[in-house]
Amino acid sequence: MKRVAKPGEIGNQGNIEVRNGRELYLIPPFVNGHSHSYTGILKRTVNKVPLDLYMLDAIALGENRESDLIYDCTYLRGLELLRNGFQVTDDHFSQRPYLNEEGIQAAIQAYKDLGLKAVIAPMFSDLVYMDSLPFVTNKKGASSPISPYAQLIEQLMKKYKSDSIIEIALGVDGVQRCTDDLLLSDKTFAARV
Repeated sequence: MKRVAKPGEIGNQGNIEVRNGRELYLIPPFVNGHSHSYTGILKRTVNKVPLDLYMLDAIALGENRESDLIYDCTYLRGLELLRNGFQVTDDHFSQRPYLNEEGIQAAIQAYKDLGLKAVIAPMFSDLVYMDSLPFVTNKKGASSPISPYAQLIEQLMKKYKSDSIIEIALGVDGVQRCTDDLLLSDKTFAARV
């Protein structure tokens, strides 16, 4: 759609299709403020259980996905969003056991192929998932270094700074899965970039 015109203002304009919108509602597209592209393929594969138990299944089923599967998951999730009137999504992107640029690029390509605007926030936590559960008493502490994550995000932010479809953001995982050092580091990072 190019624009909304007053009745009779456009007339016959050759190859422009004019539609009468009388008695119709014109609404802006929806924005999905929290999405996970990997759910494009996980839907209906995990039982309805509390979140922490769901996460165990989701981590197990979503681990070690190749780039083509990441693309397919993102594309399926994106199609579902578009079909339901969304034109923007905030994807809390997950790639386990480790984030890498190739996987993130696969998700980016799916969004670009769909024309779906996306803020991609690759999720990162520096604690082992099991350490975040309340009943675990023998916790191991931080397991993943913060600096490679911060470097990757900053590199991608610079690369996609002027992109009309893709934006990259920090995507810290649940605070219960993060050390104070990670949260403080991200606060400093966000203030700097």
